[in-house]
Amino acid sequence: MVQLAQQYNVHEMPESGFLVAPEGDYFAIIKATEAKPTKDGQGTFIETKVQLIEHPQYAGHTIIDRINYINNSAEAVRIAEGTMRAISEACNVQVLSATEQWHGIPIIVTVGIEPASGQFQARNSILAYKPSGAPVAPPQQMTPPAGVAPQPTAVQPGYPQAPVQPGTPQPPAGTAPVQGAAPPMSAPTTPAAVAPVAPAQPAAPPVPGTAPVPQAPVDPNAPPF
Repeated sequence: MVQLAQQYNVHEMPESGFLVAPEGDYFAIIKATEAKPTKDGQGTFIETKVQLIEHPQYAGHTIIDRINYINNSAEAVRIAEGTMRAISEACNVQVLSATEQWHGIPIIVTVGIEPASGQFQARNSILAYKPSGAPVAPPQQMTPPAGVAPQPTAVQPGYPQAPVQPGTPQPPAGTAPVQGAAPPMSAPTTPAAVAPVAPAQPAAPPVPGTAPVPQAPVDPNAPPF
């Protein structure tokens, strides 16, 4: 019997249950490893505690992976050695002599889900170990919530042009229009006034018995006196 140090209100205590992360790739570290005997006592497995990191919801979640590296089953040993090789390559360990060489190194793990069976609840399992620089499964494409209109395509940079009014004279091809300038206006021209030219006076008839006096030619453009 264990005498508790305090009393607990059972209804205020959290409900029991195992956290199960969705299937996919996660960043993780190997937090601890421990050698334990198998149920039949004939072999040894490495209990590997894998902790998820850098996730907004499942960071800190720990998944147990059991590596049966000493077992009477040759198939179990083959699988265990393959897992040990994958972990070592993910951790960049070339020669493995102790499982502590795996501890605390960021890696990527592929997480699966083992369904509930009998008295055992569903739990996570490790399907693969990969280096931290390996490509991860792309996230699912998010769909906008109901009632949210999709964002319009961005408009390419540029300056909008004002519509051209009918009848507006356009500049010659290749000439940039001047913003805000009015088209040139030509002032009406008034014809210059022309002074009338007086008609030439007829020459006086000659006096009988006298020679005629030669007359100077009349300039039609000369101004009147």
